[in-house]
Amino acid sequence: MATVNSVEVTPGNGVTISNLVSTGNSVTVRLSIDSNASLGARTVTVVSPSGRSNTRPFEIVSRPTSNTPTISNLTVNSPGADGSNVIVTGRVDFADADGNIVFTGSQSNSARVRFTLSTGINSCVVSGTGPSLNLPGQIAGTIDFAIVYQPGSLSIGTFSVSFNLVDAAGNSSNTLSFQPFIWFCLSRPERDELPQDAMAPWEAEINFARRRRRDWLAS
Repeated sequence: MATVNSVEVTPGNGVTISNLVSTGNSVTVRLSIDSNASLGARTVTVVSPSGRSNTRPFEIVSRPTSNTPTISNLTVNSPGADGSNVIVTGRVDFADADGNIVFTGSQSNSARVRFTLSTGINSCVVSGTGPSLNLPGQIAGTIDFAIVYQPGSLSIGTFSVSFNLVDAAGNSSNTLSFQPFIWFCLSRPERDELPQDAMAPWEAEINFARRRRRDWLAS
């Protein structure tokens, strides 16, 4: 395989082949599909000085029409503190057919994660964006996020928080929910990608909530 000269796609119209790498018993290439490439079946063949390989089929299909991202496998860590701010970290798997998870530097026209709490007086929306949400052209993957904001109120108990991923065009994903024991509503959104520091102003409240939870579980 180390002497592979080229890789051919048949029919080749609308397909550009680049970045050929041949190592041991494997060959990798990059196939770029033009937006006006004909749909349908194609074959790929490896060419070396000793001859041509057998052909393998693949198919060019139309791009999905939905621009709405979908999410799954959400993990959200317990809120921590970054100085006088609250930091919320987590990760989520996503799929977005038009690859529009993009960070432009402005929250109004960037992809963002959004948390929604609805518990009466503490109802609030917390959202954030940043470089971890800059995946232009990527149609699926995993996002590790961290948003930091100034807290305005604290909720303790059993309740649900909803989570959405919003792409740069404002299309909102399906909703996933989780049940934290502690959640902070915001005073104003800040930025993401900040390191987590030791708990400061909210340490007493968080420790109190943890003691209440332990007492409740022990009762």
